[in-house]
Amino acid sequence: MPGTRETRLERAIALLKPYRIEKDRGYSIGIICYLGEDFTPAVVRFLSWEEVQEMSRSRIVCFGSHTAGHPLLTTLTEEQARHELRKSMDALIGHKVVDTNFISFCYPDGKFSERLSEMVREAGYHLR
Repeated sequence: MPGTRETRLERAIALLKPYRIEKDRGYSIGIICYLGEDFTPAVVRFLSWEEVQEMSRSRIVCFGSHTAGHPLLTTLTEEQARHELRKSMDALIGHKVVDTNFISFCYPDGKFSERLSEMVREAGYHLR
């Protein structure tokens, strides 16, 4: 597959985004094997909760929700979407990295619908 490693990864991610989360993992393995890449934890790293808490305490960085597992909400059932919204908010509140008086929400990949917007409001988010 031509292009840089980053370009190939971006193409792979774009291919996965439209699929429901339960199909995503199977496709991920196939695409990663096809690309011949090694995406071990040493290569793909996320912030730890300790790092998020430190950044939040600095008051330089503010955090909001982007779902718990980063699925496109438009590919989920309403029950699955509600679960993602609740789980994400609960984690942010539980780790004390948000002001409970104002919790923002950002739709993964900017994908939303009027119904999803209502569900985000109903879940208790203040900015969506």
